[in-house]
Amino acid sequence: MGIISLFILSALAPMSLGYNVNKNVIKEPKSTSSNSGGLMDSAWPMYGHDVRHTGRSPNGISGNCLVEKWKVYFEREPIDTDSEPVIAKDGTIYITAGIGLDTLYAINPNGNIKWKYEAQGPYSESLYTPALAEDGTIYVQSGDGNFYALNPNGTEKWILKTGEAKSSPAIGEDGTIFVGGGHNLYAINPDGTIKWVFVTDASIGTSPAIFDNKIIYFASHDGYLFAIYMNNGTMKWKCMINDLGGCWSSPVIGDDDNIYVLGGYKLYGIYPNGTKIWKYINAGGMGPTIGFDDALYVGSSFGNLRAYTLDGQLKWNMDGIGVNSLASIDKNGMIYIGGGGRAYGKCRGRLFQISPEGKIYASILPSSDIPYSHCKIYTTPAIGENGTIYIGTYFNGKEGNNFWGSLHAFEVLNVENEPPNPPIINGPKGRLGLYTFTATTTDVDGDNVSFFFDWDDGVDQWTEFVPSGSPAKITHWFYPGIYWIEVRAQDVYGGMSDIVTKIITVPRIKQSQNIWHMRWLERFPILHRLLSLVRV
Repeated sequence: MGIISLFILSALAPMSLGYNVNKNVIKEPKSTSSNSGGLMDSAWPMYGHDVRHTGRSPNGISGNCLVEKWKVYFEREPIDTDSEPVIAKDGTIYITAGIGLDTLYAINPNGNIKWKYEAQGPYSESLYTPALAEDGTIYVQSGDGNFYALNPNGTEKWILKTGEAKSSPAIGEDGTIFVGGGHNLYAINPDGTIKWVFVTDASIGTSPAIFDNKIIYFASHDGYLFAIYMNNGTMKWKCMINDLGGCWSSPVIGDDDNIYVLGGYKLYGIYPNGTKIWKYINAGGMGPTIGFDDALYVGSSFGNLRAYTLDGQLKWNMDGIGVNSLASIDKNGMIYIGGGGRAYGKCRGRLFQISPEGKIYASILPSSDIPYSHCKIYTTPAIGENGTIYIGTYFNGKEGNNFWGSLHAFEVLNVENEPPNPPIINGPKGRLGLYTFTATTTDVDGDNVSFFFDWDDGVDQWTEFVPSGSPAKITHWFYPGIYWIEVRAQDVYGGMSDIVTKIITVPRIKQSQNIWHMRWLERFPILHRLLSLVRV
């Protein structure tokens, strides 16, 4: 009788795979609501905008110019890769920042800080991109192994012990939350109890995508893409997408219902039954997202943005913009993406506006009132209801080892603006591998201009803005070799010139030239790195 009773109790318990629900709830819910109404119907409620992770917004303003509306500084360290702004119905922007991304900020639409919430764990408190439920609840996973549910005023609703995973939650139509934690994919009821748990052989570093409110797609670091039934957490199929292990890309579901996902640096198209349609080698490492024209946008680890067709063909490739984030697409098909610097050097992170045909319409350098040497953008832009573009930045101060982050709001305008003429490049001048170049151009409208240099060695640099017709000087360190340097000019309104290419040859110094320290420097790459930071 005891065995029979135990069997009946276990069958009735709300658990999966032997998980004890009650012991995982750290703080009980303050609300008795059993349904949060699904994902919030707002401008940008979750990672990738929607449960399919398309990155497509129904909002947007037609224009060719980006103007900064406001910025807000965060009191500690910067916004990093795993943080993306989300936007509520009332226009409140939520983003994680601080030391190790341990603080969730609520920002009013005018740029004022509404409130902030700090994660409760003793270490590794990183908070990742949150998701917003229709009832206003904010769900966010943390590196401290806790999953947080917060009320719209920033107070705790409940906390659930899951496990550390860089996973952003997705919300089903009935309010069920799906999120990775450790080696587990959790289905969590809106009251903080566990509905079911699916166990994998490796940690989960991606956000689940939801298909037709029936199937969950997600990837784990054992190299598999999984399809899981939403109602009971059982596996429909799994598909190997990276036999070397490691999956950092969240899957995207197209309008054709096929799944598109990166496995390592390979881009796959996969049927809903788990059969691979095609594979593109060395496609990139960031993305994909999908445009209204059914183009897949993928950022490359080499700093370029690529567009692929749904049958796996390369549509276009844009080099030299230093991509560091995923692409977001507005209702006009315009692509917004962060980039501008991807390695060492004087990185100048920029927000780019790019047409579906692969033409840069505008780019802008986020402003700062604090002197800095580096500005990088790792976060994916979020598009507001009025077409405002929100993006986070990472700044490195000039004095001391100080870092900080900011959230920036950019307005899209339509202005009459002619781009600068193609630049004229003089140089190189220098010795010992350290060379100086001078760039000049004229702008039809008389606007100030800046110059972008792609050095063909993994480093990109922007000059400061100078008056039209005035020279801008820049210095860079080169190893011996042949380099194809690409330069373009941009005015203050974001108008971009055509690219000018200059080929230079840096010879190896001969011993007979009696410049012994060149060879000495070549033996110590760290000195090359230090010299590459020099800018005139």
